[in-house]
Amino acid sequence: MKRFTPVLLLLAVLFGMLPGFWYGRHTAVLAAPKPVSTPENASYFDLLSAAEKAYAAGDFSQALDLARQAALAAPERATSAWEIAMRAAVAQAGDTYLQGLPPSRYRIDPLHFLANQVNGTSYFIIDVREPEEYAAGHIEGA
Repeated sequence: MKRFTPVLLLLAVLFGMLPGFWYGRHTAVLAAPKPVSTPENASYFDLLSAAEKAYAAGDFSQALDLARQAALAAPERATSAWEIAMRAAVAQAGDTYLQGLPPSRYRIDPLHFLANQVNGTSYFIIDVREPEEYAAGHIEGA
């Protein structure tokens, strides 16, 4: 019987797939029901919505706190809340890092730039302005 076990498993899998093969596109696919807001889970959806709004507004600390509260309010469906919390935590860390940089960290004054170019130093310059700012004024061919 042990020799035939893999064959039986393969046949079971194939026969399990046959209804989908035979009926193909004509079979109805049931969609997952949309979450229904009830008094028990209303706070979850409210917190989740508030966390999304705080994240969109750039208030990452608030978004992180609200997402954690939402996850605690409904642990059984906390996947969305933890996704927002993870995005907010990463954004908050990046924001904190960038705010802590010295003002001249990635800047070079024109005098040193020209002197370095004359002495053979090459630079790779990236223009990071928004398209509107670039259109407002730039050096042709730059």
